[in-house]
Amino acid sequence: MDHDTINRLLKRETISKLRGYNKKTYQVLLCGIFLNICTGNNDHKLQHIYFIRCDDLLRGDFKADQDDYDFTLDNLQDDLKEKGFKRAKDLNTINKLITFFRTRINDYLVKNKTLFLASELAEILDLDRYFNPNPQTEKITVLPHHWIEFNFEKGLIPTFPEMFTYQDLITLWNKYIDTYEYGSHKPYESQQRDYELASLYRSLTVSAVTFVESYLYYLFYNLRYDKEIKKMDEVKALIRKDRLEDTQIFEGIICKVYPVFKEDNVLWTKYQKYLKINQLRNKYVHASAFEDRADRSISSLQPLLFWNHTQLVYNLNDCINFVLSLEAKLSDSHRILYWWGMLSEPEFNIINPKKVWLLNKEKLSDLV
Repeated sequence: MDHDTINRLLKRETISKLRGYNKKTYQVLLCGIFLNICTGNNDHKLQHIYFIRCDDLLRGDFKADQDDYDFTLDNLQDDLKEKGFKRAKDLNTINKLITFFRTRINDYLVKNKTLFLASELAEILDLDRYFNPNPQTEKITVLPHHWIEFNFEKGLIPTFPEMFTYQDLITLWNKYIDTYEYGSHKPYESQQRDYELASLYRSLTVSAVTFVESYLYYLFYNLRYDKEIKKMDEVKALIRKDRLEDTQIFEGIICKVYPVFKEDNVLWTKYQKYLKINQLRNKYVHASAFEDRADRSISSLQPLLFWNHTQLVYNLNDCINFVLSLEAKLSDSHRILYWWGMLSEPEFNIINPKKVWLLNKEKLSDLV
């Protein structure tokens, strides 16, 4: 069922054409359609039955009575309660769900917007219960300032920026392995392979740094909503800003919230390695012919002519290790890599490098 069809069914002028139990049953069916989308069942057979019944009510091909209404309402309320929707037995919840549903559809059709703040959803749904139905799986913490995607195919999806950049990194690595393993005795094919490897080397370096930056930015975003941190004089000036450099986030905020990090030689060493990789990344992103600032006899173009498999593996692992080390040292309330165990961990090897499965096949069923 597409957005335009849903929009037609949700319009106030459409609903106002119905009266009595026809209208009440129709509104309950709309909530059933909404629930199926939320749970990723938009293509389920039951969804099509709801749609047909709504159209039957609008055309007058079906007349609902109290028994029809009571039966439909009881089933909906049981499903809502099971999924963690608040005040599932309250009849006012029907109107709240329709209003929320209508807002999501209008946002998509008018603004091409699918993301909304979890605080909006928290008004009608117990977030912790909904996103953590199985207590034995890794817990996903969804806070009011987090963004949720209203996805017609997959349902309600918590979004984490660094997860997208990690996926990009792994996808590029797998493409790199395809090219790295390809061998040819034909000169032009061998040259083509070298060009592709050099390009992928640069792209992977940029992608690895982007992953670190997105992690730091999302950590910064979450720290901004910590009431205690906002009171800290040491970070007040920076915490209010929307745009910061990665060094400002780590040194100016994170290390002020966690002063022991500056004394942590292991973490600080990993951070320094990341900074060197970031300098290389900047030369790739801002390619220029100017002299190198550190040595004016060297052109800034020089790094673009160089690629080395061993160095690439070191760079990728250094970026990942810095993020994981930092995450492990944060307090539980500040950790953000809820999704890490749902994807396969990277295996960037120098000898016999292999592709990395993006999805963790053992935990595929845990994905929201």
